[in-house]
Amino acid sequence: MTAFILSATIAFALYELLAFTEWPVNQSFISFCRVTLGLSEATTRTLRKVVVIMIVILVLLTVLTIHDFASPVSALARNQVNIIFGFVFGPLFAIWVNSVVVHSSGEDLTRGQIFGAIGLVILFAFGAVGSEGSGLIRLFVRNLTSLKLGVAELSFATREQGGRERLASTGIAGTSSTYVQGGSTGLQNLAYLDTIIERDQDYLKTAFAPKSQTVPDDDDLRRSAQFAKSTITPPLKCLFAWFEQTADSGPVEKYLSVYSDTFRRLDALNAGANAAVGSLDPLARERGLNEVSSDFVRNGLHMALDIFRSTGAASVLPPCGEWFEIYCPSREKPPTTDQEGYINGCLQEALDQFIDKAEAPKTGKVLERITYLADNLDEMIEPRRSRSPGGLEVLPYFAVARASLMTQLGQHEAAAAILDDWLSARRGENERPQRQAAYQVFPALQRKDDWFALRVRSMLVVYVEEWLADNKAKVATVVQTEHLRNLQATIDGIRARLRKADFFEKLSDACRTKCEPVFKRPTICESDEPLARLKLWQRLYSSYVTMEYTYIHRTIEHPDYAKLAEAVNDEARKLANFDLSCGTDQPPAKVLYAQSLLAFAENAVAYSRLRAKIDDQATHQKRLNEAERAAKFGLQIVDDTAREDQERSGKPYLARIAPSFAVGVQEQLKLQIAKIDKARTDLAE
Repeated sequence: MTAFILSATIAFALYELLAFTEWPVNQSFISFCRVTLGLSEATTRTLRKVVVIMIVILVLLTVLTIHDFASPVSALARNQVNIIFGFVFGPLFAIWVNSVVVHSSGEDLTRGQIFGAIGLVILFAFGAVGSEGSGLIRLFVRNLTSLKLGVAELSFATREQGGRERLASTGIAGTSSTYVQGGSTGLQNLAYLDTIIERDQDYLKTAFAPKSQTVPDDDDLRRSAQFAKSTITPPLKCLFAWFEQTADSGPVEKYLSVYSDTFRRLDALNAGANAAVGSLDPLARERGLNEVSSDFVRNGLHMALDIFRSTGAASVLPPCGEWFEIYCPSREKPPTTDQEGYINGCLQEALDQFIDKAEAPKTGKVLERITYLADNLDEMIEPRRSRSPGGLEVLPYFAVARASLMTQLGQHEAAAAILDDWLSARRGENERPQRQAAYQVFPALQRKDDWFALRVRSMLVVYVEEWLADNKAKVATVVQTEHLRNLQATIDGIRARLRKADFFEKLSDACRTKCEPVFKRPTICESDEPLARLKLWQRLYSSYVTMEYTYIHRTIEHPDYAKLAEAVNDEARKLANFDLSCGTDQPPAKVLYAQSLLAFAENAVAYSRLRAKIDDQATHQKRLNEAERAAKFGLQIVDDTAREDQERSGKPYLARIAPSFAVGVQEQLKLQIAKIDKARTDLAE
């Protein structure tokens, strides 16, 4: 608001200065060669006002242009929206004030003056909120799907695909991080939701449980994984494979939008069934679940036929075969019928039940599928008598699935809100004395609950990272601050668990305070952990390292970096000293270590610039020399992997241009070396 008031005041003063400047003698005509254009006195005054406004706007554009070249990350750039509103508001307010001053005191304000005052109040409100207000407008426009003008209707596709040229954090799921250019991890996480659930079960049963204790399979997790595997992942794995093959986001967004609406209705049914008072009527719940299940099946069949007919059987059967088998069992295929014709025919026959006889009772495989979905969803939203109510929200996976849908559709704010709401509900539940008593009796229950919270936090990190990395998005500082807080909580949670791994305990003790960086290439992991536990610890360790990099990188870009610089400088030095020998194979441990060295170099440049007038030249030189050594060492260890990733001859076009984590790290390290050289020059002047 301060920036708006200041710019409005400057514009107001500039306009009044120009308005009350003595102009040349009034002219009632303008000559063009031999043609004379006559002007009335009122028209002449209006033209002068237009000229004055144009001068004010020209001054505004000049200031902003010069400033963007001089300092694109300073306070003016961050408050550009406020400044623009201020420069528009100032002259308009000056014109209105002047009209009121010359107005006769014995007469009421004119209708134009009254409407002008209302417009100025609205303009002041928008200018005061600035970037936040424009963000709300962008959110409304982004969610606008159609606009009716009389009998005409204009439709708008939902389009906001974030850029993927970035080094993002790695989620805990451990799934492959393949994606096509311009895509998102949202669809991939949906396609592998069953793997995420199974991985969580492995962590709780194998990694976090006491070594001497045998932990049985968790029934809730087992059933959730089975339901995801049989219901959610088959169609979405097929859709994900189609997206990887075609990179056509239009049809993907169309089908995911329908899924999003269905998930929202399912959320409402779950909330009604688990409400403390006024619970949903059982008949209404049954009817609602049947409708939701029917929509799942109808949308899935539309999608199945679209994918099958647009790509051909040979290319889609491997990733889509499990899904097609539900409606087109291979055991029922007539011996004389070809596979492609059989699948096409039975999918069309199933879909016809929703098109030709929409209100007629469903039969065959369609009825079986709807019944299966409705029965399982009914069991999952049923309030838990032995534990807290919540239904689908007791476990985090429904929230994760909804957030993944929103992220893939480009609605990052909605995705973040869904995950944050789950965390808030969990905090409220944990404040109940009954819950605390249950934790005392069953420590495994608290381990499970804490891990679920960490799972949700890690997904929130990944999705907000996509939001921040989107070149089109102008994210407010408060969002960046929230992101840093969640990152820190996630890092702390992973670190606390990693201390149970023998190799990590040694690493965390190696450099507790400021220490000299010792750059060490990853070798062989030395650990006495059983192989099954070690693989889980390695995945978690790799996630921890990438979260640390993300925190350092985002803090450097935060407007309040100066307040956090000392702590981040220590973290960057510690991260560079971590041995990645016990990292994962995918992504390769040496690439992750190169990313850590990149964080060290990025911080060294930012920290030196921050302390440009505090530290002496020798200190700057030593710090930048260390940064250059780290960056060059990172290039050495990542070079082979990056070169292999770039050897893509003979592959399809989309596979050849797909981004590579190793190549991305390599490019950023090269860029960082150039920044180090520039910092040396700037600090020496």
